[in-house]
Amino acid sequence: KLSFFVSRVFALGLLIFVAACGDPTAGAPLTVEILRPIDGEVFSIGRDIPLDCDVQAADEDAELAIDWSSFPNGAGPRIFLSDRASASTRDLGVGEHQIVCTASDGELEHNAIVAITVTNDAPIVTIVNPDPDGALTFFAGETIAYVGSVFDADLNADLEDLQWELISTSGGGALGTEEGERGTIPAGTLEPGEYQLTAYIRDTLGEVGTTWITFDVLADPEDLPPSIESGSVVAIPIDPNDNPPVSYFVEQCLVDINGDGYHDGDDLCQRLTFNAIVTDDHDAPEDLTYTWTVREDAVVVDTFTTPASATELDFEPGQYELELTATDTAGNDSVPYAFPFIVTTLI
Repeated sequence: KLSFFVSRVFALGLLIFVAACGDPTAGAPLTVEILRPIDGEVFSIGRDIPLDCDVQAADEDAELAIDWSSFPNGAGPRIFLSDRASASTRDLGVGEHQIVCTASDGELEHNAIVAITVTNDAPIVTIVNPDPDGALTFFAGETIAYVGSVFDADLNADLEDLQWELISTSGGGALGTEEGERGTIPAGTLEPGEYQLTAYIRDTLGEVGTTWITFDVLADPEDLPPSIESGSVVAIPIDPNDNPPVSYFVEQCLVDINGDGYHDGDDLCQRLTFNAIVTDDHDAPEDLTYTWTVREDAVVVDTFTTPASATELDFEPGQYELELTATDTAGNDSVPYAFPFIVTTLI
């Protein structure tokens, strides 16, 4: 009986203790930690910003509500981003942002905050043709072909909006403007002298990228060198993921490209056809000699000649430049015409 009495007293005391102190797990605080983005991280506008929030609750069965928000410049107005613990967003404008992850179990609410910056970088403009590193001297009777490229990390500049401006630095002033990826200055347009060709583009948020070349125009000799007026690249087969003429995705190769003696699934390449329009003041196109130089990562890997201004080649993944030079029967070489491109995989 004594033991029964003691056990009843102990049980009653425990009940009183629990009633007084409560369940030690009930109402335990939530812990909220932002894993991405990282405090101080910088993103280009238009790119994915990862949202990854780690939430821990003492009650594993608790139903948690998640809210991601942004407060531009740390003040607002508030921008709702997501209601999932892991997500991403592209909805933030240029500037400073406080990113807040808030978690609630219906009774308690906690949050974590990081600060990030969204930037808009100016587009990078490159003049591909004429080659800025080449001999920038032309004759008055030559056609001058120009081609530009644009890289915009923020994806808000269109190559078709590329602007060109031609200026005579010998006192002739501005001579005209054109728009687009490429164009030509017809033969006989320019007098002997010095000129500047500027390429520039303004993205949708007002940032401007620009570059230029200067070149000389000389009086015509008795026999002009050939002129390469334009060039084109065609993929075989055409892939909807291609971005011609900048990048192409590999397909199942039609030849043993890796040289292992087998034509199988390990042979991946892109077949490209290159074609150029070439003129000369004395010789017909079929009387010219066409020299092609292949560079991979700026290193010459092959040189060959063809009787016509077209060729077809297979390329494994890599960064390439194919350069064409036309030579007339008098031995005069054209200004080289470059085809820069990338061959890559979808993965």
